[in-house]
Amino acid sequence: LHSQGSRGADSTNEMQKLQETIATLESEIAEAQGSIVVLERHWKSAEQQHEYTRKQLNAIEQQGIVLSNQEDDFSLALLKMEKKDRAKQEEKLTEIRRLVEANTATRKTLLAEKEAVDKERKHMTDLRRAKNEHKTKVEKKLALVRELHKTVLEATSEYNADVKFLKERSDEMRQHFLASSEQKEFTRVMQDAERDIAFLDKIEAQVQNLRSSREFDQARLARTNLIYNLLIDIISLRRAWVAMQMQKDQVQREDFDLSSFLPKKCDEKDSKLQAAAGPSPFAFFNP
Repeated sequence: LHSQGSRGADSTNEMQKLQETIATLESEIAEAQGSIVVLERHWKSAEQQHEYTRKQLNAIEQQGIVLSNQEDDFSLALLKMEKKDRAKQEEKLTEIRRLVEANTATRKTLLAEKEAVDKERKHMTDLRRAKNEHKTKVEKKLALVRELHKTVLEATSEYNADVKFLKERSDEMRQHFLASSEQKEFTRVMQDAERDIAFLDKIEAQVQNLRSSREFDQARLARTNLIYNLLIDIISLRRAWVAMQMQKDQVQREDFDLSSFLPKKCDEKDSKLQAAAGPSPFAFFNP
């Protein structure tokens, strides 16, 4: 029973460790989910910035095309004009070229912003993917640990049920024979012995039924056999005790049997002589 108790303590420690592991994994999942929410917010912000920059860049590029066409048109027109009429056209061309340069500078700035936004967007995407993968991995681990916890819990419940069966049968036998340990008259010994034997037969049948019900349960077979052997040993000891009590009673009956000291039956002649001699000193032993 000491080894059974040690095993019970080991099961309790194992359950505690599994519960602590489950709590740790749940905390890790919650932390990962919080990080994912933050990364999702940053990713959406980067996505919005990316979309805004893309539209701005597209508008600048369209503007650049228009300005470039205007510059070509004004340059061509300028070549066709007479020298006295070129001054005003040159001013317009200079203004267009200034706008082209500004457009080019703005386009370069937007391209640099787009590159930075794309890099941040990719970084957020990679982080979000990594966090989701980590969360999925931890969730799978948690599911495995929970399944293990369930298995250990079921095994512990089965173990506790087996230990309970062992304890209840042991206590039942102890209480039965504790009540039978008092001194009894000779006439009750055989009746109580029969009652004790019937009681032990009932307990043994319960033990046999337990073993039969677990015959194909390989996971619990070893523990069932251990419980079976323990209880059968106790039953055997109790049967030996009952047999010893019966033998002791028989010896005591023989010790108190005084029939060998009583006179034998006599014939009619001896009876007359005995009557004449008076009552026998052993007359009170006659049935």
